[in-house]
Amino acid sequence: HVNIGGLIGRTGHFSNDRTSSITNCTNTGNITCSPAETTDKSMVGGLIGHVESYGTIYTNAKLTSSSNSGSITIGGDTKDVYVGGVCGYGIGCANLESTDNNTTGNIIVNTTERNSLYVGGLYGYCKHAVTDTTTSSTFKTCNNYANIDVNSSGSSRFYCGGAVGLLASDIDYIIGFESFCNYGSMTANCETLSNSIYFGGAIGGASSGFSTASESA
Repeated sequence: HVNIGGLIGRTGHFSNDRTSSITNCTNTGNITCSPAETTDKSMVGGLIGHVESYGTIYTNAKLTSSSNSGSITIGGDTKDVYVGGVCGYGIGCANLESTDNNTTGNIIVNTTERNSLYVGGLYGYCKHAVTDTTTSSTFKTCNNYANIDVNSSGSSRFYCGGAVGLLASDIDYIIGFESFCNYGSMTANCETLSNSIYFGGAIGGASSGFSTASESA
């Protein structure tokens, strides 16, 4: 795997009920990644590449008053690509809080035929991996100004969102958007597609586990 972040490449917890917090952090550096064809996953974020909890353990992830203005450019032949202006790949986050965060660095993805692409102005891919239905994801006063441009010769699954490419869960849980705005353009050029494209100003795709969606602006 490739894990690249403007601040942290990969982080996670091995003990129960821990919180990962990033506050008042800024990345202005550009990120360029061109993994080899043998790479299984490329997880790239303006601040964090990859955050994960292990087994039955869960993490509360909080990102506050942080921003990324560096561009992210992905090339090469990685099997799966996860890229976000803030975080590329997150799994096992019981409660995700994103408050007063902004992204302005453009995201450019140029790949050959891949299995899956997950691209988001803030987060590429997020999945809840816990069984507690009281868990939630909240996005408050977050803005995406980054333009997203994806060029692929083919992909079986392609998710692109102004906030999140794909929010996934195996259970019902709550997601809330409060004063989120997407000002960036999103374009995709896929020569062949064996399955589907999911595009959204806020969320590209969401699993059936969602129970509530609150206000967005």
